[in-house]
Amino acid sequence: MAKALRKALAMRQIDLSAANAHEVVPQQHGISDGNVLKSVCDVGISLSLTIFVEHGGQQGAASFYQAAFGAVQTNAHFLKRRSELMAVDIRLGDRTISVCGANPRRETEPLRGGPFFPKEPGSVSTTASGGREISAVCVSA
Repeated sequence: MAKALRKALAMRQIDLSAANAHEVVPQQHGISDGNVLKSVCDVGISLSLTIFVEHGGQQGAASFYQAAFGAVQTNAHFLKRRSELMAVDIRLGDRTISVCGANPRRETEPLRGGPFFPKEPGSVSTTASGGREISAVCVSA
């Protein structure tokens, strides 16, 4: 990766030493150093995406992604005790995206923390999960 970065920059007449390239590449991926990056690459890393929608709107949102982007529904997750739909997994290209309903109890008790679905166009809902921040933006209401 560092070699590819140096080559791309050289084509733009930007000189970057090998040592600097080996420092920059891990930082681009949010990783502290090259040794950690190598271990992550050796083990494999995955990216997951969860879209939070209003509780009860999971299937409608999944259907939208199917119609608009050609996504394929791969799974549905139900709350066992009530047979209530919790989430729908869709496949878009080589990625799986989970469309989940925001927990209505958490919506009525904001002090419990999110994730919440954004309510107004342009609004953002943010929550922390596993030490990472997750954001959602409402594009239509």
